[in-house]
Amino acid sequence: MDIKKCFLFQVCSYVTESLSVVFLIVTVAVLCVYKNKISSDRTFVQINLALSLLFLHVCILVGEVAVTSQKICEVVTVATHFFFIGTGEKFIIYHFFALCFPSLLNARSIVMQIMIDTKFNTYLLLRDQAFLG
Repeated sequence: MDIKKCFLFQVCSYVTESLSVVFLIVTVAVLCVYKNKISSDRTFVQINLALSLLFLHVCILVGEVAVTSQKICEVVTVATHFFFIGTGEKFIIYHFFALCFPSLLNARSIVMQIMIDTKFNTYLLLRDQAFLG
């Protein structure tokens, strides 16, 4: 009975992750097509957030296959953590500006610079941990 439950859980996980990937691809495509018509800082953040979530879900899907090789498993693990942190920081930055400073949300350069700086710092932190750990 436990084997059936594990198999059913694994199938449900693959189906839901695959659906997430498909709908995130559609979301990114729609946002990219209508980005010039909307022309808001929210669109920029939403595209980055959707891409980060898309890559996160792809890493989760690939994660099950990656356990066959140690190097591939390490790469997928670092990528998964990178996209978890990237998604979280995009949520925090976007909602911080939206709730605390709604007038600054339209200041595209401020939002973009903070997102670029935090993404680069996150990359450096993960890179150092991967090579030192």
